[in-house]
Amino acid sequence: MNPASRLFPKATIVTDSAILNYRYAYNDKGLMVSRSESVIDRLEKLTYDNLDRLTQVKSGKIGQTGTTKAFSYENNGNIEQYGTGFYSYQSNDKPHAARQITPSSNVSPQTVNYNFFNQPTKITEGENKIYLYYGANQQRNKVVKNINSQENIQYYINKYYEIEDKEEDTENIQHYHYIYGDNGVVALDIGLAPRDYIITPNDSIMLNDTTISGGTPHRIISSHSLYYLHPDHLGSYCVLTDAGKNVVQNNRFDPWGNNVGTANFALISRGFTGHEHYPQFKIINMNARLYDPVIGRFFSPDKYVANSSFTQDFNRYTYARNNPLMYTDPSGEFLWVVPILGAMVGAFMNVAMNTSKIDNVGQIFAYMGIGALSGFAGGCAGAGVAGVLGVSSAIGFSAGFGAGFASGFAGGFTGAFITGTGNTWLQGGNFWQGIGNGISSGITSGMISGLTAGIAGGIQAGMYAKAHGGKF
Repeated sequence: MNPASRLFPKATIVTDSAILNYRYAYNDKGLMVSRSESVIDRLEKLTYDNLDRLTQVKSGKIGQTGTTKAFSYENNGNIEQYGTGFYSYQSNDKPHAARQITPSSNVSPQTVNYNFFNQPTKITEGENKIYLYYGANQQRNKVVKNINSQENIQYYINKYYEIEDKEEDTENIQHYHYIYGDNGVVALDIGLAPRDYIITPNDSIMLNDTTISGGTPHRIISSHSLYYLHPDHLGSYCVLTDAGKNVVQNNRFDPWGNNVGTANFALISRGFTGHEHYPQFKIINMNARLYDPVIGRFFSPDKYVANSSFTQDFNRYTYARNNPLMYTDPSGEFLWVVPILGAMVGAFMNVAMNTSKIDNVGQIFAYMGIGALSGFAGGCAGAGVAGVLGVSSAIGFSAGFGAGFASGFAGGFTGAFITGTGNTWLQGGNFWQGIGNGISSGITSGMISGLTAGIAGGIQAGMYAKAHGGKF
């Protein structure tokens, strides 16, 4: 008998494929080429272009041919065709903002109001309205929904806790407690608290009578119900079950986030990638921005350009680089991908380039720390500048080159300045030697990165301007 088996007995993992049963297949590039879900008997086969953008979904019952929906794109990432719909866009001042889709479907018009930070504050469709409120950190903290003449108020305390006051429930207020595991939410506790009550002076009896004085009011949750989340690979809330494995909420989503079959938000309105749906409006609130899965686009542009050296990221209306089965957008802002990757690459590269100067384990971690800080800060600086200047990058080569150069220089200078300064100090240099080396390295790296990103941005912007009647 292997001695290790006595210390680590073989684990048995039991899954219930009668609740949710996804199977995935990938190609050599790591792109998903098919996924099936046997519980609802659905198979999707997926095709991509050379920029990894989703171009075709063939869906239907497992073992059958299914129906095909095709997607095509302009060079700048704008969707040209989504199934049977053809997109047209605004003029050069807003080249990525969709203006019209033909043929138009029979839907009611929507009106969206925004605040100074370009965040939605009111959504109106017919008699239905949603009002959104934000805190000082620009995060949503309250939503008032007037749907079908009923008012619901939801408070967002943090990612673990929400409160909902439903007008239709005259007795209780609902409390949602999200329970997290290593990879996101795994369970949901829903508690009910009576609306009107007071505690008697000895705090031992709860009464539905607010006229009694002398007690201390408390918000006591009188009952709890625990539900378990069964997600897909994107973290979508596909199935919620109770303690007896009974399905109490059941949804599936196509690659862009539309419900497959009838939407079921019996317990909570969260679904695609864990975000909150507004089913009556067929839109999804992704925290910073509203997303429309029907057309696969955001309502408003991202405040940041995730990667200024990748031309597709200058289109800030796209969802997940038009590859919705590979990426998610947890905040509505595709910002943190580049800084985090930059930190990982920076840590590795700084150690690799200074191997001859490393004498002990402590120095390894010191070089890793400097490299990680350099990569992260450089990514943040580049993305921030690109977000400010990204709008101008679509009106010709010169403007595109300028925005790309500024973004690339900011990222290159910031990263190299930190690396040059930190490494010099670590190797025994004095304060001013470190600053001098940092500035010298920053200027050199900034110029190289700026020219690279500038040429890429200029070509992309010039091509777009030329294709739409402007000058290259």
